[in-house]
Amino acid sequence: MDVRGTLTSLSQAWRGLSASDRQGWIAGATNFQRTNNMGNKHTLSGNALYVSLNKNLVDVAVPELTTIPQPTAVDTVTVSSLVLDESSQSVVLTLGAVVPADTSIKIFLSPAVSAGVSSIGTKLRQISYANSGDGAAITLTTEYLARMGAVGAAGQKVFYKIVPVSEVSGQLGAAITGEVLIQA
Repeated sequence: MDVRGTLTSLSQAWRGLSASDRQGWIAGATNFQRTNNMGNKHTLSGNALYVSLNKNLVDVAVPELTTIPQPTAVDTVTVSSLVLDESSQSVVLTLGAVVPADTSIKIFLSPAVSAGVSSIGTKLRQISYANSGDGAAITLTTEYLARMGAVGAAGQKVFYKIVPVSEVSGQLGAAITGEVLIQA
């Protein structure tokens, strides 16, 4: 319901843009070509691009764009560790460095599953985010417990995905995915 509310809000904001701002998004959309899962390039409409880029910014609590940005390179991040501890019911993500300038990250985690599960499918949920300059160690305990209820049992597996977002353009960078076993 939150996602639908955000998309509705952004669609309404699109209608509130000036005619020249909307025209800028329509004309500039060709600079943000996408590749579908068949490898074919396509261009979103100005409205779809506005909603897409601003949805990414809303997800990391960065102000929305009203004028179309220039495409930018999105910094990469690395994950040093993700530790879920059953006994302390804690979740801590450690990045390789602080979150880069002009970059935020979306943090997705799955519920705990059997260690034998090899694919999580559609069960990843955005648990939190971090903005540029945030420290490398990010405690996610409160957010994870609120969303999943408990860390899970030692030996179970949790999948993760970290997605960098340009705070300047709203573009997504290359996602980092992985899985970890819950510690005792």
